[in-house]
Amino acid sequence: MLVGPGTTTGLLPARLGLPATLLGVDAIRDGRLVGRDLDEQGILALLDEAPDALLVLGVVGVQGTLLGRGNQQLSPAVLRRIGRDRLRVLAAKDKLVALVPAVLRIDSGDPRLDAELTGPLRVRVSGRETMILPLER
Repeated sequence: MLVGPGTTTGLLPARLGLPATLLGVDAIRDGRLVGRDLDEQGILALLDEAPDALLVLGVVGVQGTLLGRGNQQLSPAVLRRIGRDRLRVLAAKDKLVALVPAVLRIDSGDPRLDAELTGPLRVRVSGRETMILPLER
């Protein structure tokens, strides 16, 4: 599992007693930290070893940004390898309810990829509750 930046996503490694990189991407396999603050090449190398890895992301701020150009390590090449089906999103329910408009945003820097990833997206807001929001460019 690849764990993206943010305090919400950082709860996953914390539950396992592992450190987390607040602004980077970490990798966890079998309950162990196998990569910390990975760059694009590090992520691609891990995807070679574990092609079915999930990417867990959080929602940034009141803008509803899921992926932006600030996530350089989550390049279009990485996102294509992961695909929409292995993308998991976590967010606090109050953060999603406060979004106006109630949409999540993506800007990978690759308009074709953004178009492939857009559409309804399930967001886990608690252990049992999910919300579905549109992911738009």
